[in-house]
Amino acid sequence: MAADPSDELEFVWYDIDLEQIEPYDIWKPATLKWAKKVNWARVNDLVRNNVADFPARNLDQALTSAERVRLNKKDTAGLYTLYAEPIFATPHQITNGGHRLTAMRTQGLRWALGTCLRDDIGESVDELHAYLPEPD
Repeated sequence: MAADPSDELEFVWYDIDLEQIEPYDIWKPATLKWAKKVNWARVNDLVRNNVADFPARNLDQALTSAERVRLNKKDTAGLYTLYAEPIFATPHQITNGGHRLTAMRTQGLRWALGTCLRDDIGESVDELHAYLPEPD
């Protein structure tokens, strides 16, 4: 069986500047209602400050870490969505996460956590806004 090419790709977290992203036209109000209940500042900071415990694309480890820090159910659900449906946004296009970005804006956040390929760091993503795991 051939190896999955995505296995070779390393995804990392980075900050999306919400001031650079056009507001999203909401078309599923129920999703926004749910997303507004998540404390996005807490969820985003938890990941930013503990990249080793919350590596991009490792949902099992993230849920274990969330349980260890006693993240509440709503915020755990928000964390889950960062893994199950990663936010991909650029100043030109929101590919995924528009409702969550809108909820974060409503809560006064300036930066939203998204994922990108490590190879994009320094190319299309500013190194200062990337969260990379410490080398072993």
